[in-house]
Amino acid sequence: MSASIGADARPRLAPGVRLRHDRLTGNFLLLRPEKGFELRGSALDIVRLCDGASTVDSIIDQLAQNHRDAPRSEIANDVTRLLDELLARHLIAVEGESERSAP
Repeated sequence: MSASIGADARPRLAPGVRLRHDRLTGNFLLLRPEKGFELRGSALDIVRLCDGASTVDSIIDQLAQNHRDAPRSEIANDVTRLLDELLARHLIAVEGESERSAP
């Protein structure tokens, strides 16, 4: 696991951040005041699982079940890399392991 987010951390959207479907483009966006980030493919799958109850490990397990053709280690790297980036951009907060949250 990465140094930023541990296996037992429970990621959720940060306060003020919303996941929205754009009816015009059909894409999903992470929105925070005055900024939006388009999500596609596995990034969208990961963010949908950031409910504040699921741990990073359980998110990885669920994705591994849905994508049996990909090695779990590769999925784990992708999940932690995306979660670290979202945390750095203050789009998610984490609970659990060290009770860190985005400012």
